[in-house]
Amino acid sequence: MNIPAGLLTGEGLSVFLRGKYLVPVLIGIIFSWSGSARAESERLSLKKFLPMEYIDFGQSEFKPADRFDVRFRYDRNDTLPKPSNLYTMILRYDEKIILNNQWTIYLRSQMPLKLGDAIARHNRDGDYRAGLGDFFTQLAFIPPHREEGFVCGAGTRVYFPTATERQFGDGKYELAPLVGMAYFPRSFPKGSFIELELRDRFDFAGNRRRAHVHRLSIQPNFFYNLPRNYFVGMNPEIIVNWKDDASWFVPFHAEVGRTFKKKYVLSFNYNQGLVKDFKQYDIELELRFGVFF
Repeated sequence: MNIPAGLLTGEGLSVFLRGKYLVPVLIGIIFSWSGSARAESERLSLKKFLPMEYIDFGQSEFKPADRFDVRFRYDRNDTLPKPSNLYTMILRYDEKIILNNQWTIYLRSQMPLKLGDAIARHNRDGDYRAGLGDFFTQLAFIPPHREEGFVCGAGTRVYFPTATERQFGDGKYELAPLVGMAYFPRSFPKGSFIELELRDRFDFAGNRRRAHVHRLSIQPNFFYNLPRNYFVGMNPEIIVNWKDDASWFVPFHAEVGRTFKKKYVLSFNYNQGLVKDFKQYDIELELRFGVFF
């Protein structure tokens, strides 16, 4: 709008204030302010940073994905007469099979390779030893379910005494029946969930000179998707050792990670023992790199 030169005089200012130019100027200011507010709101909105399509990478035990993980784990135990350190590389493969009736079969295999200096019967000096840990495989059945709401499942793990050093495994064949349920709230970002899984692990064969195994794992899992494909989670494995007067191990756990190009995931886990009636670890760190198929 062109403002006449006379408007700058005292008489022109009086005309302006009487409304000849006041109304269009005010309307222009209001539209300009509202447009600026909308632009600022869009700029601050997180929605455009969220993935257009959530990629399920198997974070929930009951919504598995086809993937291969390499995990690097460090455990520290403040034991006597000296602290012990354990470095583990875990090779993990997950596969899901969806049947015609929409039931899902979840298969998982995991092989640990270990390097540690724990004092044991055949390592009284606490030298570093390298070898295999106990291999396990898992079979679970998951009924048909919706994208949101509840999903449940049940199955079992089978552990094999493949450890090449006494301190790297139990020396037993073991079963670990499992059951659990996950809830995907509609109010959470897509793919976020709350979960609880129970596993009862016990031996049924193996080296008679090794101690029997019977442990209950209680594993809550909270997972939340963040903007720009980041995520956070808490997934502590609480253990009750029935063979040690029902003693408890309760850790703190936190995880942060990110997915890349709808095909890769990278995450970091921190664990610290809080209640340690029996020894598992004092501090555990884990770096994970995964590929989806």
